Amino acid sequence: MSNLSEHIQKSSVGGRVELFKIDLSRFNETSLFLTPAADEGVTKAVTFDTQDYSPHPIKMEGVSAVLDGPLPRPTFMLGNIGRPFKALLASHDDFRGATVTRIRTFEKFLDGSDDADPLAVLPLDTFRVLRKTKDTKTELHFELAAFIDQSKADLPGEVIMRDFCPLIYRRYVDSAFVYDQTDMACPYTGTDYFDGDDASTTVGNDACSKLVTGCKARFGANNPLPFGGFPGAARLRNRS
Repeated sequence: MSNLSEHIQKSSVGGRVELFKIDLSRFNETSLFLTPAADEGVTKAVTFDTQDYSPHPIKMEGVSAVLDGPLPRPTFMLGNIGRPFKALLASHDDFRGATVTRIRTFEKFLDGSDDADPLAVLPLDTFRVLRKTKDTKTELHFELAAFIDQSKADLPGEVIMRDFCPLIYRRYVDSAFVYDQTDMACPYTGTDYFDGDDASTTVGNDACSKLVTGCKARFGANNPLPFGGFPGAARLRNRS
């Protein structure tokens, strides 16, 4: 019996620990490793499997899916007092397409304890950031989409997402638009501006919803769309 299975079956399992990895490698950026800060805002970093996780107000809600229902669209929340992620968000398309992984274990398995065990984790929750939905002085909210399990894939493949466009949209920085120079760049250069809900807005608030509706707003419903998703596919599958 594994350490985790044996531990969970005890009447008192001890403190549960949540750890979050925000993988920014698609932007050639170092990943963020965070653990929820205590209610009073004072807690310490924890180390698990040799990785340090810094305390920060963080929460993931809506992970559970209904049997035979739609795939979950969790809300991922980060504390935003002092806007610690402002520069990263501005230069990395509001984290769109980044991978968020939630790791759940128990205090007794953290590094430094007598029972430290990097394999003692509950099933991982892994999602892709669809879009930023809220940005205030205190909170950042992101809508996430489920990843398909690719652990049994024999050949390299890409995740086919029906509703999400992975292309990198332009950013408005210092009174000018910055356009990505890779083949993952959205080609829109127009002067009609829309926010994350596809509503008309000002130039400084221009942001793509990453949905087909965002493409139609910019390029026209009757014109060819450069949408990077696969609207004709099933919810989510792997293409090898």
